[in-house]
Amino acid sequence: QVHSSFFMSGGTAFGKVTLISTKIGGQLDISDSIFKSNLNTAEIHVNKSIVIRNSIFDKPIKFYFLKIGGHLHITETPKEKKLPSIDLTGTEINGELHLGSNDYHSAEWKEGAKLTLRNASVGTVQDLENSWPDELELRGFTYFNLGGYAGGEGSIMANRDVSKLIKWLQKQKDYSPQPYEQMAKVLRETGHKEKANIILYTSKQKEREEAKGWHKLGMWILETTIGYGFYPLRSIISIIALTIIGALFLKFSGQGVKHGMPWGISYSFDMLLPIIEPNKAHYSVAIKLTGCTKYYFYIHKLMGWALVTIFIAGLSGITKK
Repeated sequence: QVHSSFFMSGGTAFGKVTLISTKIGGQLDISDSIFKSNLNTAEIHVNKSIVIRNSIFDKPIKFYFLKIGGHLHITETPKEKKLPSIDLTGTEINGELHLGSNDYHSAEWKEGAKLTLRNASVGTVQDLENSWPDELELRGFTYFNLGGYAGGEGSIMANRDVSKLIKWLQKQKDYSPQPYEQMAKVLRETGHKEKANIILYTSKQKEREEAKGWHKLGMWILETTIGYGFYPLRSIISIIALTIIGALFLKFSGQGVKHGMPWGISYSFDMLLPIIEPNKAHYSVAIKLTGCTKYYFYIHKLMGWALVTIFIAGLSGITKK
């Protein structure tokens, strides 16, 4: 136990360093030093902040299950000395995960380096666009805000183009819906509803890409008809397309003209959405279709009921889950 701050800084060269179940009353400063072997910490409690700045690390850094009362600053690296992978599994940060701001430049990462944030939680993510390594592990990573102290309006993560946010999420190589849902939640709570919908829509697209069999088919139908529930007005395009297809069946089979429907648009629409029934004459026993047209309209009606069901499910939010 260290009652005040613990400094591993000032140009010192360290070999292997292991800190387990350590309590530090102030901050842990790991700046301007050289670590020639592993830096491993687990279950340490730091009342204030941890600062990692301008140090050289020859091996990956392992920070497991830390509890940090302040911030974790990972910023700036010595010239031509880039950061290796850092593992923050299970770490809790009350303040910011600070990876760069107007006050401090971003650290540079080694090629192929990975920042693991599995099951980590932070108050705020403060970064610059070039703050992140090539790969991220984001499963279970939670946060309350995107953009913190000294970030500046232009560098707030939530204000970036949604394509850049998606690119950040895709730094995780294996798809998981939770990181997308977490970002969408924070974006929605901070007034970026449309960006949140795009993030969730992208997540569904990734899920569809990895789906197989009937699941893949079902997701394709949901995407085509109502945009997985995020864009239910797409169903209007499906209604128009199916109405035209039905009318074409009537026209080229000659059965539309036979029953006094030279175009057959209203009949096709009525059969597609029978719950509306704009023209009761279309349900007359006098209209008897035959052949392929007859069987197509059986399918036509089934597609109409399916479309209505999917539309209602989309409005209720079921398809978004």
